[in-house]
Amino acid sequence: MSKKTGKGGRSRQLLNPPLISRAMWRRVQERIGISGIIRIPAVPALLDEYVSMCAAVFAACGRALSAPERDRSRALISTALEEAFAGSPRSKIAIQYQAPPGAPLQYEVKPEVRTLAAAYENWIGTTNEPLFGSHPDARVLALAQDSPEPGACPVLDLGAGTGRNALGLARRGHPVDAVEITPKFADIIATEAARDGLSVRVLARDVFEDPSELRRDYGLFLLSEVVPDFRGTAQLRRVFELAARVLGDGGQLVFNVHLAAQGFTPDRAARQFAEQCYSALFTPSEVAQCTAGLPFELVSVDPVHDYEALHLPKEAWPPTPWYANWVLGLDVYDTVRDRSPVELVWVVYRKTGPRVSASTATLSGAGRPRRLDPAALRQALIRRLRRRALASGSFTFPAVPALADPYVQMCFGAFSALGRDVNREDHASGRELFARVLGQAFEGSARSNILVRFEAPMGSEVRYEVTAEAIPLSEAYEDWLEALPPPLFGEHADARVMSLVDELGAPASCRVLDLGAGTGRNALDLARRGHPVDAVEVTPKFAELIAAQAARQGLPIRVMARDVFACQSELRREYRLALLSGVVGDFRDTRQLRRVLELGDAVLVEGGLFVVSLHLARAGYTAEPAARQWAQQSCAMFFTRSELDQTLSGLGLELVSDESAYDYERLHLPEHVWPPTPSFPEWATGCHMYAIDRAQCPIELRWLVFRRASRR
Repeated sequence: MSKKTGKGGRSRQLLNPPLISRAMWRRVQERIGISGIIRIPAVPALLDEYVSMCAAVFAACGRALSAPERDRSRALISTALEEAFAGSPRSKIAIQYQAPPGAPLQYEVKPEVRTLAAAYENWIGTTNEPLFGSHPDARVLALAQDSPEPGACPVLDLGAGTGRNALGLARRGHPVDAVEITPKFADIIATEAARDGLSVRVLARDVFEDPSELRRDYGLFLLSEVVPDFRGTAQLRRVFELAARVLGDGGQLVFNVHLAAQGFTPDRAARQFAEQCYSALFTPSEVAQCTAGLPFELVSVDPVHDYEALHLPKEAWPPTPWYANWVLGLDVYDTVRDRSPVELVWVVYRKTGPRVSASTATLSGAGRPRRLDPAALRQALIRRLRRRALASGSFTFPAVPALADPYVQMCFGAFSALGRDVNREDHASGRELFARVLGQAFEGSARSNILVRFEAPMGSEVRYEVTAEAIPLSEAYEDWLEALPPPLFGEHADARVMSLVDELGAPASCRVLDLGAGTGRNALDLARRGHPVDAVEVTPKFAELIAAQAARQGLPIRVMARDVFACQSELRREYRLALLSGVVGDFRDTRQLRRVLELGDAVLVEGGLFVVSLHLARAGYTAEPAARQWAQQSCAMFFTRSELDQTLSGLGLELVSDESAYDYERLHLPEHVWPPTPSFPEWATGCHMYAIDRAQCPIELRWLVFRRASRR
């Protein structure tokens, strides 16, 4: 690459505008704060998908994971998934992350184990509607009606829920034993049974561990919406064994189960995710094997959706808003019924006796023959999985109105990584909202931010709000004073300022004006040398610090706690030195630069010096609006040489010195105080605005010294 030698003899590379824009965006990203939490179903077999999801979210937020970081993320997520899934199929893992502005990404992964009973009890508080519907299952009622004498057909309702089957059968006259391990559900059944005088005995315990209280002559043993909570064939086998023990001869066992279609063999991911969705999968052969050696014959197999839709009263269909998708397997697979590889079916077995003939029904009849595409099914499962992720969080963006588009892209990129749909209309409305709030924030203060809070509930689209956080300049500096280690701007006076003192004659006759005095490092040093100093400082706490130090040390400093643009009425033309160090970076336009140069022109005596530090653009650099706005966010508002010349037009100020602030201070400050602050080198070279090396950086802090010409 060709090079040119810039002012001061330093070799500088030719400007590369696209490179500069990318470098600026990298710096902006460092100033974006993110935080949030992602809760995802504990499905260990989908580890790779989760690692990719989290990596995509972090990358969209500008915090892409390196290869080693991704490996660490994988290990943490894997451990949490295994622990959570082992505890309960209803468990989740929580990934909590944060990256304050300027800080690296930090996150932790924790298992969140939730038992089945806890999950169901939580449901009670989420809706006023009946959790499982209010009408008994049509298939259960049909079997009960086969008994001419309800009182002679006792019923065992295992996993009775809130009692819609148990109470409905008891109203028909059946003696019912309702087994329910969720305490709140058991209380609901017992309360309603007692109120209506129904023959319902509630057993709030695990009857598999102790079946001693159960009868041995049940005519009907039902499990409705219970097997979908099982974790494998061992639990289903225990049901058949219990049924063989407690059913009378000819008694019937009825349950519903999500049965795999013919030719479909669920993999680990499908089985684990199905358990998360209250839809545990079984193949026909697995169900059949559970009856091996036990006295049962298969009576019937019916698709739950079709049977209930046909036989339930119209007002009771569907039992709940979520029922249809659940029974069709669409909670697990984001597809249509004809392509779903699983479906909930009613299965009825009869306990055989010596005079009962064999049935010709087969479980294989439950799976309708169809062509299944494994790759498409995998994608359908992943879509459902992503919709079951819960997330919330926030973004804090610097208020740079010209960056509305990349901010929207970042937010919506994170939303997409979480499995939420973002269409063209969403982008358009988001762009309009971001632009409006950014404009409001930036107009209020160049130090402002906008805050984007979002929430992605399970199964729902993202909801977000954008608000402005306008931070006045003086308030921003006071925040710095509290948050950053002292001394805030360094403890030594500027070397360039002190180098001019010898040119000014006797100290007592050299009155100094320090505009934007900060915490007083220049003003205090000059006063210690005997110079009377007027220190103008708008930030109240800074002004108080200077006044306190001056009083304690008996220094000739007059502190004016006001804006530099509001102090001229209190000043006379008596200053031989005026200084403006580290202040122009807070200006917003050339009008303010003109006003402060006019102030210097008005208060300096003939031959007086005005030393100013400001960021100047390199020749040939045409700044885009985003760069100007970002500069104000970064305390580095810059101007071009032509803009500087225009602001000086007609004033009696002659430029007598123009030097790199970085080079001058590095060369002339005592070694033990270099750099004045950790951030000074990047700020002075402009590299805090652009993630680029100094030779390619388009701006630089310069020391400009003006002499007040003779007045005509």
